[in-house]
Amino acid sequence: MGLVAVAATAVGLAWPAQATVTATYRVLTWNVAGWAMHRGSTTDELVPTVTRSIQASGAQLVALNEVCEDQYRALVASLRAAGWPEPSVTRSRRSANPECA
Repeated sequence: MGLVAVAATAVGLAWPAQATVTATYRVLTWNVAGWAMHRGSTTDELVPTVTRSIQASGAQLVALNEVCEDQYRALVASLRAAGWPEPSVTRSRRSANPECA
């Protein structure tokens, strides 16, 4: 699991140089190996572990790799039950692994 701070700079091409805005975000990235290590399970410790880690990280952006569909749905439900706000933008790409439901 990697936790990094990212500095983002938004600069409008038509804006004068003094209009530059800088913001810092906390980002959590994690390759959870949903199929390789957990065989797509939603009943092992993966879902509660990821939920606790996201909450404890204070991350404003979370990117999880190799999450099976059922695991993704269980994580969303677990985070919402824990009071995590519904995301305004969610982008996901489904696994090509046919066993990863």
